[in-house]
Amino acid sequence: GYTVITPLLTGFGDGPDAANAADKGDWEMAVNDAIQIASLCHPDVTVVAHSLGTSVVTLGLKDGRDSNVSRVVLLAPFFKTHTKWMDWISGILAIGSDTIYLSTVEKYLGIDAYEMFDLERPKEGELDPYLPVKAMREVISLQDVFSTESEQKIKVPVMAFITEADSIVDGKFATTYLSNHFERSQFVVYPENEKIEHSFQTRKVNPNYDLMVTQILAFVAGDAALKAAAAK
Repeated sequence: GYTVITPLLTGFGDGPDAANAADKGDWEMAVNDAIQIASLCHPDVTVVAHSLGTSVVTLGLKDGRDSNVSRVVLLAPFFKTHTKWMDWISGILAIGSDTIYLSTVEKYLGIDAYEMFDLERPKEGELDPYLPVKAMREVISLQDVFSTESEQKIKVPVMAFITEADSIVDGKFATTYLSNHFERSQFVVYPENEKIEHSFQTRKVNPNYDLMVTQILAFVAGDAALKAAAAK
């Protein structure tokens, strides 16, 4: 069996106010605390992360902070986004307010912000959802870390699951980055014609969910066996 600890990155799932109260340091702390707790339960720690969590985990390994990690599994790794709104989002983030209503974005940019952010347009009389600007600044600054090359490779083995139909992250960039920065990397790539979306860590989105779980368990068991054999 496995001891499973599931940390939640600060501000995620709580709305714009909570997101604006957090920064990447909070996200790094949440992941690091979970790793430390897991290492008290067992010396062999596997970290499974999705989307933004993958960049937080990779940054910790890159900086040498997470020495207790034996291996990592990255789902939809986020090192670079190719969403169509990221090119102009920096201009919005330059505005002082930490909360900008999407109706304001539409007014000044002449676009359908709800469609762009994949949000349901509110009914008449309902409050427009607003953009967590400070949180978006943190996401962009975290992404910028991975735009620079490093000669030192991470020794922790990585298994990455990437979908070519991902509309959020650049899967090709992630594949190249992981290949260049990890000593041991392996990939499972879902082709575009399968139309598997970004949040494929759920059975509802990913028809290959059960197979994915089997592949992850095989990766963990196989790498653990290699480490045990090498230690003898």
